[in-house]
Amino acid sequence: MAFKKQMTSKRQTYRNLKPLHEAQEIFFSRFKNLLMEPEAVPVRQALGRLLVAPVKAARSVPAYNAAAVDGMAVRASATFTASPETPVVLSLGTDAIQVNTGDPLPEGMDAAVMIEKVELADDQCEIRDSVYPWQNVRKMGEDIVKGEIILPACHRIRSYDQGALLAAGISSVQVFRKPRVLIIPTGDEIMRPEDVQDPIPPGIILEVNGQVLASMIAECGAESTLAKPVPDILDQIKAAIASGLADGYDAILTIAGSSAGSEDFTPTALAQLGELLVHGVTVMPGKPTLLAEVHNRPVVGIPGYPVSAAISFLN
Repeated sequence: MAFKKQMTSKRQTYRNLKPLHEAQEIFFSRFKNLLMEPEAVPVRQALGRLLVAPVKAARSVPAYNAAAVDGMAVRASATFTASPETPVVLSLGTDAIQVNTGDPLPEGMDAAVMIEKVELADDQCEIRDSVYPWQNVRKMGEDIVKGEIILPACHRIRSYDQGALLAAGISSVQVFRKPRVLIIPTGDEIMRPEDVQDPIPPGIILEVNGQVLASMIAECGAESTLAKPVPDILDQIKAAIASGLADGYDAILTIAGSSAGSEDFTPTALAQLGELLVHGVTVMPGKPTLLAEVHNRPVVGIPGYPVSAAISFLN
């Protein structure tokens, strides 16, 4: 299948290759104020999301003084003379109350004796080990205190953060909306694997970089859409980028067409649509990386060679 080419009278060349750190500085400084809008999501669905603001505990954890062992709740002062040789005898139900781990500490009690240190006989128990005040007790607020900050702003929520939030009475949190990224493969020779039958015709390249980039984007906590391949025609490349921006995508990645070949139209497309910030980075593989701004949004030209594409994205 032949495509009508748009050729330039002059071969495209790199415009001053930038060192990686300089390219990163140019790109990130240009978009440092680009933030996603906040949205509320349930804590149970917030794994990996980025918090907008600090989160304060709505309740203390534990919410009450709780026994930390199975045994007897007592007043610590009543056990000070206890030892294996001279046990202290206390009345069950009044001076010593049986508790299990996690039970609220009965009113008036300030410690717990492990069951292994207790001998029961009728309505009495012998305490064979002294305890100090609040020994074997999880005091109210020991883990989390109501009103304290438990997670800072811009923190990425982990699995155990979800547990802490739920325990602290937080059912939903304000997080930044996930960025939406459009991936546009380019090239006349590019075909989706789903559209090819064996034997593959000579010159056909299976478009697999898009899936790799889509998965890498998901690992970064963003959402992506993989567009159909666009041929090496300048106006069609420009139209695909402009359409993506009009559809509200927060960033666009183009694949291939970013080098200095006679059919590499992406640099020209980006320069005509907006501002080409970087054309080429001193990274091997990954040199033909493009960084641009179009309508105040980032557009990145990713090289077509698979290893270069992955390295370009990671940097």
